[in-house]
Amino acid sequence: MLDEDMEELRQLYTELAKLEKKGELGEALADYVERISIYDLAMLCTSIMRTDDFIPGPYGKKLGLSMRDKIYDGYQRMLTMKSAGAFKKMTGDVRDKATLKGFCGEMIKVSGPLLESAKIYGDLGKAWTILYCLTSCFSMFVLDKPGHPAGMPFPGGFCVENRGGVYYCPSKGKQKDVTYAFCNFCPSRQADIG
Repeated sequence: MLDEDMEELRQLYTELAKLEKKGELGEALADYVERISIYDLAMLCTSIMRTDDFIPGPYGKKLGLSMRDKIYDGYQRMLTMKSAGAFKKMTGDVRDKATLKGFCGEMIKVSGPLLESAKIYGDLGKAWTILYCLTSCFSMFVLDKPGHPAGMPFPGGFCVENRGGVYYCPSKGKQKDVTYAFCNFCPSRQADIG
């Protein structure tokens, strides 16, 4: 399992913030996440599916499935793209370099508290914390997709929607002051939920 400490994560995010090309960023993220074994990933995804133990009802089950898919799909996609050489062919710029730097700066600030809270859950908590942040970075800055995947449920029955390649999130404009929220860095638009 991962042996990260705050200094190692600070160094990682400092290096990621310097990257300007999507391919370079994707490669760096893939290099990092490949340190997590498929066994550890399976254990992590199994534990995520227990979300409905803490959040009852259909919302907990849907949230668990969505989070599992986000982590697993992001992990697999990064490694598949790396092994296929896809990142070397991605020469385009990161959509917004200042926003990437802001995201990495925020991750430096929150990594300490996130790792502290992850201690409660042991190695799986640490792996979940790190993978959640890195798969979000991959989605938002390499793929230009939202941090939360289309279909991810939010309280009230709303979800992230893909409308012709434009993503709408029911929570985008409502999380500006929420610690650990990626909304300020996400390319999605605020959904009109009336």
